Amino acid sequence: MKVLREYIRLLLELNLGTGSGMEYTAFVLDNSSAESLHKYAPKGWAIKSHHMTIISPKNQKQRLPSHWLDFKEDKGIMKVVAIAKNDKVVTGLVDLGGFPIPMKGPSFPHVTIAINTHPEINGKAWMSNEFQLSDFEPIDPIPLTGAVEEIFSAGKLKENKEKTESYVDKLENKIFEFLFTKSTYDELQGLSEEDEATVVLDTNIFDNFENINEVHIGISVNNNGRGEVSAAYVCAPTNRKQSNLVISLNIPQNYPKITGFQDWLSSELADSLSHEIQHSCDDTDILVGDGNIPEGDDKWSDLESIEKYYASDAETRGHVAGIIGRARRTGEKPEDLLYKDMGTIMDKAIDRGFNEDDIVPIVQHIYNKWLDRLNNIKNS
Repeated sequence: MKVLREYIRLLLELNLGTGSGMEYTAFVLDNSSAESLHKYAPKGWAIKSHHMTIISPKNQKQRLPSHWLDFKEDKGIMKVVAIAKNDKVVTGLVDLGGFPIPMKGPSFPHVTIAINTHPEINGKAWMSNEFQLSDFEPIDPIPLTGAVEEIFSAGKLKENKEKTESYVDKLENKIFEFLFTKSTYDELQGLSEEDEATVVLDTNIFDNFENINEVHIGISVNNNGRGEVSAAYVCAPTNRKQSNLVISLNIPQNYPKITGFQDWLSSELADSLSHEIQHSCDDTDILVGDGNIPEGDDKWSDLESIEKYYASDAETRGHVAGIIGRARRTGEKPEDLLYKDMGTIMDKAIDRGFNEDDIVPIVQHIYNKWLDRLNNIKNS
C-alpha cells in the first residue's frame, strides 16, 4: 500500500506540477469586488481586500488541477457574509456558494480587508487566521468575482518570466484604467505644458511582492501630439521592501482622441515596465554592480562609461526584458527590436559627438551580451 501511495503521489506531481517557486494560490478579487469591501476598512488603515487564500504558503507544495487554475467567476456566487475585527485586522468570512474549491491551509475561507499599520499596533494580514468563527458578525452578503491565480514572491518571481509578465500586464491595465477615467482626463485638461500631475497609484498588485512598495506616476501634457514614457526602479539597497516604481508620462493633452494612442502607449509601457520590474526581481548585488556603473548623463561621458552602463548585468537583464515585453505587444521579433535598440544607442552616441568608428565596437559588445541573454531566455 505504501508503494502504491508513493506512486500516486508521483503521478499527481507529474500531472499537476509541484508548487516550487510559488508563494501561495488564491482567488484574486477583481476591482469591483475589492472596492465593495473597502467600506469596512477603518479610516487610516491599510486596505487589502486583494484575495481569498486557497493554498497557504506552508501548504504550497503542489499546484491545483488545471481546471482550477483556469477558473474565473463572474456571477458573484461566492459572497462575504460576515465581518470580524479587532484593533489589528478586519476580515470578511466567505461563503463559497457550493463551489468545491480545494482549500488547503486556511481554517476557513476569508478575505483580509484591512490592517492597522500603526507602529504600536503593527497589524498583519496573516492575523486574519487568528479569528474564530464565533468572532464574525453577519452582514448583507457581498458578491465576489475574480479568478484563481498562483502568486509568486519577488525572490521567486525572477525564476518565472511568465509571472513577471503577469505583473506587467496588471500594472499596464491599472495605468490605462487611471488615464481613461473621466476625473483624471478632466484634471489633465487644466495643466499647462510646464506642469506635472503626480499620484501614488492606488493598487494592490504588489501587496505580496517583496521588492516594490509603491507605484508613483507623474503625468505632463503637450499640444504637439507626441508622447514619451520612462520608468525607473528606485532601489533602496538596504531595505528592498521600501523600493518604488516611478513612471513618467508625457502625453498629448487630447490623448483619448488620437488614433493609435492606446496601441502606442501599450507597447511603450510593456517595454518600460518589463525593464523595471526585471530590475526589482534582480539581486541587489546585480543592481549595484561593482559600484562604478554610471547613471544618468554620466553614462555618456566617455566610451568606457557607455560600455559599462549598457553591458552591465543589470541593464542587460532589464533591456532584454523590455524587448520581450514590447515584442509581446507589437508582434515584432525580439531580434529585430534588439537591432533597433543598438541603432538607438549608436545614434545617441553620435549625437553627443562620438566618432562612429569608435562607437561601433562598443555597440557590438553590448549587442553580443544582450543577444546571449535573449537566447538564454528563449532556450530556458
